[in-house]
Amino acid sequence: MKKRICLSISLLLILSSISVSAETGAETYDSVGPSYDGVRKVIMYLGTPDYKYGYIDEEGKVLAECRYKEASDFTNGIGTLQEGNTIFAINTKGEKIKTFDSSFTSVSYFDGEKGIATKDGLMYLMDQDGKLASRGYQKLLYDPFSSFRGIGAMSNDKYGVIDWHGNILTAFEYATFWNTASNTSGVVAAEKQLYGIGGYIGIDGKVLVPPVYDFIGGFSGDRGRLGKAGKYGIIDGAGNPITGLIYDNVEDYSEGLAEVLKDGKWGYIDRSGNLVIPCQYTATQGFTNGYATAYTADNKELTIESPIKQSRKINVYVNNKWLYLDQEPVLDNNRTLAPLRGIAEALDYNVDWDASTNTATLQNNSRIIQLKVGEDKAVVNIFDDGRAPEEIFLDVPARNLNSRVMVPVRFIAESIGADVTWEQETQRINIKASL
Repeated sequence: MKKRICLSISLLLILSSISVSAETGAETYDSVGPSYDGVRKVIMYLGTPDYKYGYIDEEGKVLAECRYKEASDFTNGIGTLQEGNTIFAINTKGEKIKTFDSSFTSVSYFDGEKGIATKDGLMYLMDQDGKLASRGYQKLLYDPFSSFRGIGAMSNDKYGVIDWHGNILTAFEYATFWNTASNTSGVVAAEKQLYGIGGYIGIDGKVLVPPVYDFIGGFSGDRGRLGKAGKYGIIDGAGNPITGLIYDNVEDYSEGLAEVLKDGKWGYIDRSGNLVIPCQYTATQGFTNGYATAYTADNKELTIESPIKQSRKINVYVNNKWLYLDQEPVLDNNRTLAPLRGIAEALDYNVDWDASTNTATLQNNSRIIQLKVGEDKAVVNIFDDGRAPEEIFLDVPARNLNSRVMVPVRFIAESIGADVTWEQETQRINIKASL
């Protein structure tokens, strides 16, 4: 394959913290993390390897002084702190609610009902009382923010998947689990040997694609690559084939299009597997801001405009660069609605989705925005500005379209301090923002 995949023994994507130098009140922190349950983890760097951890709320009020050996992100309103050999849990008011067994060397993901503890070099599932509830494993890999619902576990140097009751969902027969940074499907790549025979584990923790393929390329968005005996294809997040194993090479999707090789020539397919640019080039590159570079047989360099960009009735530009959105903007009562995640991430915001409450949360190091599908208002809270959260009303309610949360473009941009203009003649939305 043309592009190498960076492998990781980690089962799931680790959400990147928002790392900044910030001053809140009398304290200056080297890092202020993202907000979970209205609480941010803060870090002071005192020289390698000495870090101190604590918690503050959205207004910068100290909930736990920055003096602890370790601190977890909050989960379900609970965080854990370690001081010396003592590990305890606190709530969002900073009140201590539980002290764990002194033999534990770490506690993670404790949410009041379950968690993971480390003892004597092994990792265990933990119950609501903070007691061990499983046998020990070499590793337990879990991400409470992922759609993947299993727990990766290592035993006898092999990986499998278990649930919170310790039941085995996938047999312990894999050498590695890994993911790619662009994966939004929750599906995990699993290989029986590094760079060897592999398949995919579904979001329910069970085998989605059996480990019979000699190439597993991981997922980009909700599309995954696989290959066998020199032929390659694409599947979706449910394991359904988007293409058969009909190509001599396939690359990750970029802006909704993937490069494919057939009979020595490169072309592009769309997310449905349709060949939208014929296989006619000796070399190609992925699309960026609506354009890609391709080379002809006589080594002539060409610039190709994305057929997706050409077909869109409404296009969005951020700082004069075309923005690919996986759902085309639509008009609703003369208001343009666009996918919340696509525009927010282009403006350097993290986006979390809570399916149980239909709530989307956008945040960066200075601002949090929350809104619910079906409602015409959102709550904006600017970090440590001394003001209460502010309600902002949308021209039309947020709604779901093809599993995408659609909101007015002007609301997304203006709620985070960007300028928005509309060009009627070209049907173009311009967003200007400081990134």
